[in-house]
Amino acid sequence: MAVSNEGATYSWGRNTEGQLGHGHVLPVLSATPIEALSHLTVTQAACGEAHSLILTNVNSTVYAMGRNKNGQLGLGHNSHNVVPRLGGYEAAPVQVHGLDGKGVFQLSCGANHSAAVAGT
Repeated sequence: MAVSNEGATYSWGRNTEGQLGHGHVLPVLSATPIEALSHLTVTQAACGEAHSLILTNVNSTVYAMGRNKNGQLGLGHNSHNVVPRLGGYEAAPVQVHGLDGKGVFQLSCGANHSAAVAGT
């Protein structure tokens, strides 16, 4: 993933778990804007083995996407973020509500975990 100076987010690569945020689980072979986040100014992106986190400048809102087998998306459950749909999959970024108002300023992802640094 890459974040431009203007706050646009691009992702590419293997996408079997929807970790790239493009709304599907197909490989993305070149840097492609994440349309679901195009209305936001992104300040940071973090990538794990098969999941990603995005930090925005709007109240330090965090979005997650990809594999959630161990709860690494921070959604309060370990259900998968890729939802089967007729004719394909929906793999869109989901807001992490447990971090609302916490002043998150740094994200990190490991293979099967995530971390956020916050402060007021």
